[in-house]
Amino acid sequence: AEAVYTGFKVKPVILYQVKPAEPVEPLTWKAFFSFYTPLAMTSIITLMWQPLGSAAMSRMPRAIESLATWPALAGLIAILRSAGYAYNEVTVAHLDRSGSLPNLKRTTKFLFFATAFLHLLLILTPLASIWFFEISALEPALAQMGRQAFWLALPLSAVTVLQSWFQGAILVSHKTRAVSESVLLMLITLLIVLSIGIRLQTSAGLFFTIGGLALASTMQMAWLWLRSRAVMQKLAERDRKVDYSTPIAENY
Repeated sequence: AEAVYTGFKVKPVILYQVKPAEPVEPLTWKAFFSFYTPLAMTSIITLMWQPLGSAAMSRMPRAIESLATWPALAGLIAILRSAGYAYNEVTVAHLDRSGSLPNLKRTTKFLFFATAFLHLLLILTPLASIWFFEISALEPALAQMGRQAFWLALPLSAVTVLQSWFQGAILVSHKTRAVSESVLLMLITLLIVLSIGIRLQTSAGLFFTIGGLALASTMQMAWLWLRSRAVMQKLAERDRKVDYSTPIAENY
C-alpha cells in the first residue's frame, strides 16, 4: 500500500519537474555504483548493530531483564530520533540551492536544542515513567531499569540531528564513501564497548548497549563533521556571492 501511494504521489513530480528539467551530464554505471555502493553498505552495517546488541546483552548480567526492557526503550529512543532522521532528507533537498546554508544552519541549531530539550524533559518529568509503566506496561523493576538506561541515551536525539546535517552535506557533494566510513566507525566503537561489558560482567547488558550506542553515534557524528568540512567551506563560499536583498526563491 505504501509503495502504491508513493508511486501515485510521485507521478506529478516526474511529469512536471524531472522531465522538463534542463539536461545534465548522462549518468554512467560507474558513477551510479560509486554513489550507490557506499550507501548500500551503510544500510547493511547499520542494521548489524541491532542483533549484535541483543547477542551482547544475552552474555552480560541481567540478560532476561535487559532483553525484556529493550523493545520499550528502543521504541522511545526511535521516536525521539525520528526528527533527526527526517532532517537528512531536508538537508539533501535544500542544501544545493544558493543561499540556503545560513537558514539551514539556524534550523539545525534549533532542532538540535529542541530534541535535546524534549529528551531531557521526558527524563526529568513523569513522562518517561508513563511510557515505561503505563504505555509499555513493564513490571516495576523493568520500568525502573528502562528509566535508568534512558539517561544514557540522552545524547542520541541531538546527535542524530547533527549526523543528518553533516551527512546531507556529504550526499550533496556525491562523495558517499565518507558515510560508510562513519557507520563502520560507529559499529567498531559499539563492538569495543560491548566487548568490554561482556569481559567485565559488572553491569546489566542494557546499560552497556545504550551507553555504547550513544558513544558510537557520537563518534559517527564526529567523523561526518570532519569529512564534511570541505563541502561546508565550498557551500559557504558559494553563498557569500548570493544577493540576500532579493527573495531567496529567485536564487534557486
